[in-house]
Amino acid sequence: NMIVIWAPYDSATARRLSAAITAEHVQCVRIKHKDSPVPHGFIVNWGSQSCPKYANLNSKAPIGNKLKELKKLSAAGVPVPKYMTEMPGQAGWLARKLHHVNGSDLAPDASPLDADFWTKIVTCPREFRVHVFNGKSILLGERAPMVAKHHPWIRTTDNGWDIVYPSMEPGKDPIGHSLRVTLRAVAIKAVKAVGYDFGAVDIGLQETGDLVVFEVNSAPGLDPGAELNRYRDAIIGASQEG
Repeated sequence: NMIVIWAPYDSATARRLSAAITAEHVQCVRIKHKDSPVPHGFIVNWGSQSCPKYANLNSKAPIGNKLKELKKLSAAGVPVPKYMTEMPGQAGWLARKLHHVNGSDLAPDASPLDADFWTKIVTCPREFRVHVFNGKSILLGERAPMVAKHHPWIRTTDNGWDIVYPSMEPGKDPIGHSLRVTLRAVAIKAVKAVGYDFGAVDIGLQETGDLVVFEVNSAPGLDPGAELNRYRDAIIGASQEG
C-alpha cells in the first residue's frame, strides 16, 4: 500500500519523513503541490489546510486559529491558559495572534495593540512535548536549554531550547512513571479534542503541580533520530493495518 505524505508547502520534516519511509522499502511519495493528482494509497495529511477529506490520517485540516484551538481544548476539559478576547485592564497577560509559529507573536518588537486575543501568563518551571498517534503516546520528552543565552520561558528552538528524550530506565528517568502517565493522558485527550489522529502536544508543569496545555501541533518538526523514527514506524504500521 503506497503511503502518500500530503504536504504541499515547504516542509523539511515532510521530506525527511518521506525519505525515511522509503528507506524501509515501503513505497512513499510526497505531494508538494495542492493541485497535484492524488495517487491511490494511504494518505497522511501533514498539517495542510488543503488536505483531501478522504485522507486516512488527519483528514480534518488543522485548526490554524490558535484561539479556536484553545476554545476547543477548554470545552473538552483540557487545562489551558486563561484567555480573553478583549484587552485586559491589568498586568499578567500576554498579547497573542490567531496565527503564529514558534512563539513569533511574543517577540520583543511585537505590538500588544495588534493582538487578536490575550492569554494569562502561566509560570511553568518545566515543559514537555508528548507525541500522540492513533490514541497512544509514542514519545515523550522534556524541553531543555541548549545555549547559555536561552529565553527564560519561550522554549522554542529559535530561542535556545530543544527537546530531550531521556531514558525511561528505572532510577534514571528524570520525568518519572507517575508524571509520564499523567502527561500521556492529558495529551491523548487534547489530540482527541481537536479532532486529529496524531499530533504533538506541548504541556507545561506549573509551580502548583498542575498541568497546562499550550498547543497541539498537527505537523510537528521531527529531528532525525527518535522523533522521525517513531512517526515513520507508526505511519507504516497504520498503513498496513488499514
